[in-house]
Amino acid sequence: MTAPGRATPAAQILTGRLIDQWQAALRRGVRRMQDSGAMDGRLDANRTAAALLAAVQGE
Repeated sequence: MTAPGRATPAAQILTGRLIDQWQAALRRGVRRMQDSGAMDGRLDANRTAAALLAAVQGE
C-alpha cells in the first residue's frame, strides 16, 4: 500500500475496499479464462487473483 493509503483511517478503509474490488474483478477474469480453456482450471481463482494483485503492487 502506498503512503496516501496509510494517511487516515478513512483512507485505509477506502483503499482496502478498492483493492477488494480489484481482486474480485481479477478473480472473475481468471474464472472466465478457466471456463474458456485459456487458463488451467485446477488453479485456485482467488489465490491467482491475489498473486496478480500482489505482482502489480510490487509486493
